[in-house]
Amino acid sequence: MSELADQLTRLSPQKRALLEAELRRRRAGHPREPALVRRPAGQPPTLSLAQRQLWLLDQMMPGSSAYNATFTMTIEGELEPDLLHRALDTIVQRHEALRTVARLSTAGRPEAVLLEGTGVRWEQVDLTDDRATLDGLLDGAAKEPFDLARDVFLRARLFRLGPAEYVLILVVHHIASDGWSRGILFSELSELYNAYRRGEEPHLADLPVQYGDFALWQEGLFDEARFAREAAFWREQLAGANVVLDLPTDHPRPARPSHRGGRTGLTLPEETNNLLRRVGRDERATLFMTLMAATGVFLLALTSQDDIVLGSPVANRLRPELEGLIGFFVNTVIFRVRLGGDPSFRQLVGRARAATIDSLAHQELPFDKLVELLRPKRYPGRNPLFQVNYRMQGVAPPTPRLDGAKTNRVITDVGASRFDLGIGFVDAPGPLRGYLEYSYDLIDPTTAVAWAGAMTTVLTAVAAGPGTPLSHIVGLARAALASEQRA
Repeated sequence: MSELADQLTRLSPQKRALLEAELRRRRAGHPREPALVRRPAGQPPTLSLAQRQLWLLDQMMPGSSAYNATFTMTIEGELEPDLLHRALDTIVQRHEALRTVARLSTAGRPEAVLLEGTGVRWEQVDLTDDRATLDGLLDGAAKEPFDLARDVFLRARLFRLGPAEYVLILVVHHIASDGWSRGILFSELSELYNAYRRGEEPHLADLPVQYGDFALWQEGLFDEARFAREAAFWREQLAGANVVLDLPTDHPRPARPSHRGGRTGLTLPEETNNLLRRVGRDERATLFMTLMAATGVFLLALTSQDDIVLGSPVANRLRPELEGLIGFFVNTVIFRVRLGGDPSFRQLVGRARAATIDSLAHQELPFDKLVELLRPKRYPGRNPLFQVNYRMQGVAPPTPRLDGAKTNRVITDVGASRFDLGIGFVDAPGPLRGYLEYSYDLIDPTTAVAWAGAMTTVLTAVAAGPGTPLSHIVGLARAALASEQRA
């Protein structure tokens, strides 16, 4: 076996899928991309295409906390709050995205303004004699909206419960951060705090570019010719697709969603996880592709629609210069799952694999630009192109490690859902863990629990019998759903 072939066999399924997508992109004749470099000194940053869309959503829903990302942890031991505050200030100074606000220009358009000499929004509260108020204060901190024109996009509140007992809540707005950014934040917080505590210089690599540099680069990337090529691909990819998924909801759809929501979990045995991974390996598919196919089967059972369009977040950090940056890079990519013809689940996994590779080859086009290009018919209260969000996430990054103290994550729910339904899984060994995230406007908690039971039935059935026709699996799911609803 050649050295190159040997290296390819060692790639994870996810990396192999990305490699195939990159090869297809290059074969499609895409021109060379412009260089991603620092903007000239004194030139202000700009807002990325995705940031402008979030700003617009904020204008339509003022006071919403739907795009707040929250992390809460307990701290036990010898904590030095001043050093924690200093470390967070340094992170805000280091990453321009956390202090780049969006203000209206004289022309009535949002423009980026970089706040100088500012740090984290910090608050320290002593609850030694008032511990009973902690939950309410945490809930309030998580749901407090950001002012996108004035606020630094990282808030921290440290609650002191005793001489060596604290709770820290960090809240960041999505306009300045994404899931990948959380790992960077935790890593840098650990390095900075511990270095300050030891009286040492922190060891953080210089950042080659800032988020504003990426936004400028992105503007140059999508010229008129490239937009035309992307439009041609997506028009073909979604030709004839039904972009409205009629979920059997409990309540009529409001004209304007509240984005209030809940979440119900599901857990399957490790054996099921292993069987699903084996099905994927047999079809040269990742677990992401395999579970996307299973999600399609579940939605077919719910809706009787055999052409499903899903939206899924991808990291969208294809340039090495972006790997160490806190910022809003994640993009929503459309995946079309065709379930017609009563295929076996194995055959459906093959279809999902092909659809995933094709879509990932065009993942850099911002979602709002895709909507602009395709101009789908808009329906009040519905997300354009898709209403179900599908995602696969890795194991959450470890809590920051603070010298002299023990930290533990606290799970908090901000009670928000941006879509009709979200279906997510964790890519990790052991039991297969997932969840359904649902809109309170449409779906009752009891219904969500019944749907989670039907999803569990689908996953168990396709893992045990991947050669089974979909019609049989759909029948099992509907029977499970009816049983759950009767109970």
